[in-house]
Amino acid sequence: MSKESLLIRQAQILSISHKLKDGRLSHSLAISGTLDPALARELGCEELVFLHNGAPRQGFPQLPLDTACGAFRATFEADPALRQEFEMTGDTCDRFLVKRSQTGSLLLNLRLNWHGDPHPALAYVQAVGSAASTVSLTLLEQQVLFPAPVGAGESANGS
Repeated sequence: MSKESLLIRQAQILSISHKLKDGRLSHSLAISGTLDPALARELGCEELVFLHNGAPRQGFPQLPLDTACGAFRATFEADPALRQEFEMTGDTCDRFLVKRSQTGSLLLNLRLNWHGDPHPALAYVQAVGSAASTVSLTLLEQQVLFPAPVGAGESANGS
């Protein structure tokens, strides 16, 4: 997996929202999926949420991540038996949040924001309902997905 894409397994679409502001309609899609050590490593939070043996750390019900990204492409693939796929391009991803499920495993919640036609997303949700999907999230801009905080102990190379 490249540093510019994320693979979110067992993802569910939690909600689709629409907002009219200054005469422009925007949409957001809230999703939740399994946070495994590989995905946590890509997000830069593996040491915060997992022990060295891969077990989730205890002591927090949820943990907001100081993370966001710009333009993206997201591909949703439902279970092959459902024969449903959906691809979208969007403006930003935000509200990254690690949550503990009732079983103790970790989930990643986030929001995908876009302008344009909401009907393909609505059709996908109507077809798959609450069934799990695999989501591939790929950046469309040449930028660091999760930049190091300014003033961090180590300086980041710009390459």
